[in-house]
Amino acid sequence: MSETRRQTATRAFSDALLALRVLERGEDSSHGRACDVSPAQGVLVHEVARAGGSTTRVLAKRLGISSSAVTQLVNGLEAEGLLRRAPDQSDGRKTLIELTARGAKLYAHFDQARMTRAAAMLEPLSDDEVNEIARLLSKLTNEEPHVD
Repeated sequence: MSETRRQTATRAFSDALLALRVLERGEDSSHGRACDVSPAQGVLVHEVARAGGSTTRVLAKRLGISSSAVTQLVNGLEAEGLLRRAPDQSDGRKTLIELTARGAKLYAHFDQARMTRAAAMLEPLSDDEVNEIARLLSKLTNEEPHVD
């Protein structure tokens, strides 16, 4: 049975996602293990950094995991000195999860490595093609594209 064009494109997209994950893990795994950060913790640090601080509930929703799972991840990262809990200045009932100075430094290192790798992967494409990829991926993730 032959695939439709959409099925073929979906398979190619799925293959590309898998390849990107393999590349991402290969690129960052040695850095993460140096400070005992798991891939799940790395994703959490990324989300906290992007938001400039967030609550457990918001992080759980954003990551598609339970609040208790986020709490476990935060506990480990807090023990490593990468995250801290702080009172929310706008709502004293809430606690924000924030990067520490050490966490911000580690994140900056990971982010630079990630951006360097992404730029190398996108090098063969024109600016218009890169902008189109950003537009389409933003549509899939329901986020605004960050295109210059």
